[in-house]
Amino acid sequence: MKEKGNVRNLIPAAMLVLVIVTAAIPLAGASYNRYAATQYALDHALSPNPAYPYFSEDCTNFASQVLTAGGWPQTGIDYASSNAWFYWFGHTPGYSYTWAVANNLNAFLISHSDRATPLAVTHPYYAKFKQGDLVQFDFYNTNHVLVPDGRWDHTMIVVGVLTGDADDLILAGHTDNTKTTRLSDIKTKYPNTRYIGWSIK
Repeated sequence: MKEKGNVRNLIPAAMLVLVIVTAAIPLAGASYNRYAATQYALDHALSPNPAYPYFSEDCTNFASQVLTAGGWPQTGIDYASSNAWFYWFGHTPGYSYTWAVANNLNAFLISHSDRATPLAVTHPYYAKFKQGDLVQFDFYNTNHVLVPDGRWDHTMIVVGVLTGDADDLILAGHTDNTKTTRLSDIKTKYPNTRYIGWSIK
């Protein structure tokens, strides 16, 4: 569960208007309900859902809740397996590592091409990303120095896509709770960070 992203909310609240407007456009015919996933992210980014535990490093727990809201079925029973992804209310252990740890979720996504496809986090973002997709970050090494070490530290949800000359992603997430952070601001603040995007199916 240890994750080390310290991403701050770096854009004005006025951007929220754009995010909410664009979130109201569902994808017809998709098995993953991007509208429901995005709406959940917007509803609970700043007001965590009390139906789930809240961890001090909560970003991937929150991303998994978003995927669940979008209709992803939970799978597996072995909490340590990269092929399992679940949260069981009232059971022990209550969740898989893939549910709550960024690097483990990454391993699950890699091994389940039926659920997600990796995306390069490069311009133009609007040509690749849609609301409800994920972006993962490798900020730090094990000594918490800002040098990527090959392990994914943080997960955020795409809640808005800016097109044309404004090309950017608006991200929501937990740990430092936000629903209006620009990817471009994260890239400016953390220039050495490694990124991977996920197109969710």
